[in-house]
Amino acid sequence: MRPGEVLVVRLSAGPTIVRFLNESDHQVSVSTGRNRQARIPPDRVLFQTGLVMSDEQEVEGLRRQCESLAPDIDLGDVWDVAVDDPGPLTLDDVSELYWGRAADTVRRVALALHLESTDFFSGGKGGFTARSREAVEE
Repeated sequence: MRPGEVLVVRLSAGPTIVRFLNESDHQVSVSTGRNRQARIPPDRVLFQTGLVMSDEQEVEGLRRQCESLAPDIDLGDVWDVAVDDPGPLTLDDVSELYWGRAADTVRRVALALHLESTDFFSGGKGGFTARSREAVEE
């Protein structure tokens, strides 16, 4: 991770878009908005975008784009393909199944935000696993 890189992380309020500041003592320091910072364990970093932004206004613009796109994502068809596969899928796997090659960074970030709240997949260290048919039907 590079200083200023945009990340998707899991905070207590759920997944959010932040800017990486530094890493020390097994903690990642991120900027969560104007004059706000958080220190989190590295395993709460869900996605590293590779985008480096110099200020919070740029991050806020990206945040608005992604948060407006995320609610329109319907992973039902992707889940239907993945439900019988026991292995986890990476964010890139799900992204390619959903958008094909049109998955730019904004779409991938929106997908990362959405995957944390969908009923179709559960997240873990290995990626995203399709929930069982019984669990989704509940």
